[in-house]
Amino acid sequence: MEEVKRKTVYFKYCGEANTEKVLLAVRHRCKETDINKVVIASETGRSALKALKIFDGAKIQVIVVTHYPAETWGPRGSMPIGLKRREYAENLKKLMESGCKIVQGTRPFAPPSRSIGWNYPTPEGVIDKTLEIFGTGTKIAIEAAVMATDAGEIDEGEEIVSCAGTYKGLDTAL
Repeated sequence: MEEVKRKTVYFKYCGEANTEKVLLAVRHRCKETDINKVVIASETGRSALKALKIFDGAKIQVIVVTHYPAETWGPRGSMPIGLKRREYAENLKKLMESGCKIVQGTRPFAPPSRSIGWNYPTPEGVIDKTLEIFGTGTKIAIEAAVMATDAGEIDEGEEIVSCAGTYKGLDTAL
């Protein structure tokens, strides 16, 4: 097998500050490898809209994976999540008009027992926490790819790039 060398970028800080850098790197990677589908984990649609601008002119199908409508807590307090919430209707409309595929679903590695406060280990919970060791963005990027595959938007085994982040924005592309 031929030796392959790739550039890996590690950011000093996680989160939204890296969104544009991640998307520019993804565009470059897609161009050099002929990958034409990119999964974007996006709760509000903002990261996905940024992706559309940066990918403009490239032949990249954007698949937006979002959470069911809920609230999450982060460093700046609670935040409504789920692209199909009223607060994000305009973003959803723009994404759909741009031809993005929208996938909404339940996170595959979040154990159902979490919702009732049952804190005993389950197989899904072990996977969830194991992936989180590598970073929240890594865990969410993997979950988003699984959700897009389950929804039929990408084929099993198809080469894609999956992007996610920590709290807000994108800081990971796999």
